[in-house]
Amino acid sequence: MSQPTPPHPTPPPHYQPGPPGYQPSPPGYAPPRKKRRWPWIVGGIVAFFVIIGIAAGGGDNSGPTGNGGPGAPAAEAGEVVYEVTGQGTGEAMSITYVTNAQFNQAQENGASLPWSKTVDLGNGLFNLASVVAQAGDGTTSITCKITKDGEVLVENTSTGQYALVTCSGS
Repeated sequence: MSQPTPPHPTPPPHYQPGPPGYQPSPPGYAPPRKKRRWPWIVGGIVAFFVIIGIAAGGGDNSGPTGNGGPGAPAAEAGEVVYEVTGQGTGEAMSITYVTNAQFNQAQENGASLPWSKTVDLGNGLFNLASVVAQAGDGTTSITCKITKDGEVLVENTSTGQYALVTCSGS
């Protein structure tokens, strides 16, 4: 008669139990060190803000420089002209626009159309000009336009009551 076999063989001395499918490391083997990524992420974020700060440095924080429109003086370097026009009753529910190189914004509500504003964005690397307008009650279409030095950077039109139109350029 043979000896009964134990239900489980005895594990080797270096065996460490773990989750199912776990393979223990051979004795004397050190797992690889995890690479730290956070210093690279923080460095990238800091570099981004430094570049933005250098590009926007020296900008004028005074905001809008006055109304443009027919007979307005020619724009100086860094100045853009925002224009919003519409069909119908000629009113914009709201007009929101970037006012300077630090991307500050201003909003005018219930503005009568046509509307225009000349803004000095400075001469930085990133001079983002942006205007968003929403048509008012009875206005059937609304158009925005951004010009710099007499050249149209962007022009868009949206139709329908309460339509929203966006223009962005640099």
